[in-house]
Amino acid sequence: MYLLNSEVVLITGAAGRVGESTAIEIAKNGGMKGPDHKASLDVKGFSSMVKSLRNTYLALGNSLKEITYAEKENILIVRKSLVALKRIKKGELFTMQNLGIKRPGNGVSPMKYYEYLGNISMKDYDPNEVI
Repeated sequence: MYLLNSEVVLITGAAGRVGESTAIEIAKNGGMKGPDHKASLDVKGFSSMVKSLRNTYLALGNSLKEITYAEKENILIVRKSLVALKRIKKGELFTMQNLGIKRPGNGVSPMKYYEYLGNISMKDYDPNEVI
């Protein structure tokens, strides 16, 4: 049976388990007197339950990690890059003192920070220049 605004029914339904945990009944009219009919829904109530179930399903989302439209717009603004913290001359080693992470994100990914440490710079970099 479905009790209007029952979160358990909405969540189990959105998870595809309505039949496993709940029996949903629709009373043909409000005048029926059986014990199950008191807990059954009329057509309007059933429609409301279906709408709530669909909204709950949408709210739960899915397990796929995807970039949203808003995130795509912000990628260049919030993403960071490796940068020279001070002047780095060609042939100088990248160190924790001269290599940092700052915005914008149009250079080498910060995920490669430790790969760069100890490597030789192939060119000159000015302070705050993106690597």
